[in-house]
This record gives sequence, structure tokens and C-alpha cells, in this order.
Amino acid sequence: MPQLPRTMAVVGAGVIGIEYASMFAALGVHVTVIDQRPRPLEFLDQEIGDELIHQLRKHDVLFRCGDAVEHIDIVQTSQRQELIQLASDKYLVADVISICSRLEYSPCFLAGDDSQVPPPWLALFLRSLSVPPWLS
Repeated sequence: MPQLPRTMAVVGAGVIGIEYASMFAALGVHVTVIDQRPRPLEFLDQEIGDELIHQLRKHDVLFRCGDAVEHIDIVQTSQRQELIQLASDKYLVADVISICSRLEYSPCFLAGDDSQVPPPWLALFLRSLSVPPWLS
């Protein structure tokens, strides 16, 4: 990443997702955390979890809990951005998306032979990723 993004979406509110959200928020990036679960880090004591959420919100972290990513499109404007459609039919725009969630497919992604088939947007998203300069 040659420069910090203005906005970032983090898919997954587990330990790694919250870690990325807090690091980038501390650097001034506007972060949105998306997770299907009703609250981040469900294993934490409720008071501790509430305080963590409160502190992250003070750093402009937005939480979209109880919602899931339905589709991702790469949009080429003056700069490349990702358009994220949520299961609630809401849309988010972010400069960068960090997927920090186990891929758990809903029954609509199951094929007739009960094998798990990834959602179609995942393949498009993975192909759109650019290789960091230090790996090329």
C-alpha cells in the first residue's frame, strides 16, 4: 500500500478485524467494521466489549453489526474504490477492504452435491487485488 487510504471497510469483527480497525483508525483512516454477529468480540465480558466499542467510535470507527456483505464491485473513478452491497440492501464505498473473517457460506451457496461454493463476488474481488511491490 503506497499511501494510507481515506476510508477502509473491515469485514469481520473478531480479534484480527478489530485489530486492523483500531490500527488504521489510529492513523486517521475512517473505518467501517461489518459483521453478521450482533456485536464485536462476543466472547468478551459485555462491559469490556462496550468500552472497546466506545473507544473505537471516538476514533471514527463505524460498526455495521448484524449485517453481511452481499456483493463487492470495483469502481474505477479518479481513484479505484470498492462498492460494497450489504445484505440489508445498503451500500458502502471504501478505498480498501480488509477481509478478516472466516468464510462461512450460507445455504444459498450450497451446490446440489452439498459441496460449498464460494459466492461469485469473492473470485472477482480476489482477482482485483494488486500485488504489493515487495512480492513482485
